[in-house]
Amino acid sequence: MRLLFAALLVLGPLNAFQRFVVEPMVPLFRAVIEDLDGQFVITDARLTRAGPNDVVLFRANLRGPVTVVGGVVYPFGSHGIPAGGYQVTYTLSGVLLYGALLLIIALAWPARGVRELAVRMLISIFFVGVLLLIDAPTTVVAELRHLVETSFDRTAVGSWMIWSRFLMGGGGIALSILLAVVAIHVGRRCSRFPAAHNHLLA
Repeated sequence: MRLLFAALLVLGPLNAFQRFVVEPMVPLFRAVIEDLDGQFVITDARLTRAGPNDVVLFRANLRGPVTVVGGVVYPFGSHGIPAGGYQVTYTLSGVLLYGALLLIIALAWPARGVRELAVRMLISIFFVGVLLLIDAPTTVVAELRHLVETSFDRTAVGSWMIWSRFLMGGGGIALSILLAVVAIHVGRRCSRFPAAHNHLLA
């Protein structure tokens, strides 16, 4: 019952305000993506619609020629290649998935008092930011790299794609649970400090 109640408290507002949560993160996603793989320049990053879903759209181009197994991939708009770019979309619900799971677990776990719960949730919100910066940018980089690496070999699977598949295959959920456990543990330890202090004063 606690888990269901926590899920309603977290998923309801996130579903209603997901655009307001994700949109301010888009410039940061853009910067992190370019830092993770300097071979790409992000030419467009924004929220849009794709069918029934709200998505974050990323368009990118190579900064220069890239050598892959089988040949050299040139940027769009050079060497006779028409202008254009690579495009990756990520649903807003997908962006928020692991963070929502973390918050649900942290909120559902019993707390001994308001202080413990407050500390736990503050830490959890920080961890949600960490998850956002881990999942969305690395997934976009993986997809962009995959588009380049499969230019000559459709079966190519690079290290970024392996990481992305790890996240989607359960690694992201495991990481969410681990961070929730850390937040719960730290919140519980912090809640003991005032009690110990009062005991010494007595």
